[in-house]
Amino acid sequence: MRTLYTYIRSHFAEGFKPWYYLTVLGFIGICIFNNYAAAPEGYRSWESWIILNFYGKNTFLCVAAYLLFYGLPYFSIAMITALFYKDAQFFKSGDFWIRAIFILILISLQASFAPHRLLVGNYSTVSDQYFLVKILAPLNPYLMIGIPVLIFWWWRDRQRGVPFMYGLTRKGFDPLPYFILLGIMLPVIAFAATQPQFLSYYPTLRPAQLKYLTIIEHPWMAIVLYEIVYGLYFIWAEIIFRGFLTVGMSDSMDRHAVAPMSGLYAFRHFAKPPGEAVSSVFGGFILGIIALRSRNIIGGAIIHGGIAVMMDVFALVMSNF
Repeated sequence: MRTLYTYIRSHFAEGFKPWYYLTVLGFIGICIFNNYAAAPEGYRSWESWIILNFYGKNTFLCVAAYLLFYGLPYFSIAMITALFYKDAQFFKSGDFWIRAIFILILISLQASFAPHRLLVGNYSTVSDQYFLVKILAPLNPYLMIGIPVLIFWWWRDRQRGVPFMYGLTRKGFDPLPYFILLGIMLPVIAFAATQPQFLSYYPTLRPAQLKYLTIIEHPWMAIVLYEIVYGLYFIWAEIIFRGFLTVGMSDSMDRHAVAPMSGLYAFRHFAKPPGEAVSSVFGGFILGIIALRSRNIIGGAIIHGGIAVMMDVFALVMSNF
């Protein structure tokens, strides 16, 4: 725990400017408010509006909408950073633009396509189709993001000594502090699971939808399998945000890579309950500092995946599964 504290303290000690952080938080706060409070009538959020109007209907417009949606926080916070810090000259770097455009296109494509849905048509029951969509969806980034990022790392960063997949390495990694943090989060998640807004989104797999499941004999086995796959999904989330957008961007942006990443990370939570979007800003920022200083993302994957699975499990308990 002392090491993690040192990472965070050192980060803030390097050029801490209160007005910078207040400006960034103010910008993200306005975005979060507009996403939920000012969304078009009948929609939970602006991302819900994108999904319901373009997803599966007009792929080109869906990709374009997501590029604007994700580009807004990333480039806006990057611009705020450049205005406050004279050493933030990354806008002049071709490497910055290549990486930023590459990853924004990737996550926009992944958000707009659902190739896994093409595999479920041969299953007759609604429960089988529902379960397959749910269990294949977390694997989608392995294909659509994992392979391109692996190729990018191999082509551009491997020979520069950047850790495998931007920090997916056990070298020098101590898991104990991260499990302690998970234990600290346990009562917070337990409390959140009592809130109606939380239960309107979680659990992400609804047991009632498995009533006529035939491809797995017992529904509880399907739930266990799903939670394992769901937890593994967050390895790729860490590769994108704390890996590519933090460790990978550090040559161009140095410590300034963290804030734009955390803004984009918050936008990835805009289809979820508002409290989760707010907490993602601070959680993403802290995990970004740790990844930047340690050049390791396994701890973030443990925290991210562990919290997600705990939220799902608590929601299952509260829904009287």
